Amino acid sequence: MSSGIIVNPRIKEEFESIKMQSNPQKRNRGLVIALPANKNESELTLEKVIPPSDSSNHKEDFINVLRSLPEDRAVYVVYDIFGKDINNQDQYKIILITWVPQGASLFTKIVVSSTKGTLKSALDVTSNEKTLESVDEVNYDELCTIAGIKL
Repeated sequence: MSSGIIVNPRIKEEFESIKMQSNPQKRNRGLVIALPANKNESELTLEKVIPPSDSSNHKEDFINVLRSLPEDRAVYVVYDIFGKDINNQDQYKIILITWVPQGASLFTKIVVSSTKGTLKSALDVTSNEKTLESVDEVNYDELCTIAGIKL
């Protein structure tokens, strides 16, 4: 379904900077992308850049990001997730989280279904994605696997 909604160029710029930064400790962890709040708005906008973390607890960092998300509206989260692979090597992979809490309006849920393809195409994120409704349903290892890290 095509929505006519576009991706703000700043989202693409910030996403490219995450991909291009070779040092994971200096790289921003991700982006929170806001959906249009009403039918008069016509683009996905950058709500927040998730900065690098000094913590070595990547799972807790990720959970804290999710805890900071709104409970009454949907957003997209593009996140550079970390895991140790089967060879005990550090791996960072991009995952797209569609955050659709139960408190989100019907309008927001419709916008999610009609804009996800646009965002995935703009960022060239094709398969590493998961939809979440609450922090309680997060399985970090599953998300790492979805992102392409062989644990």
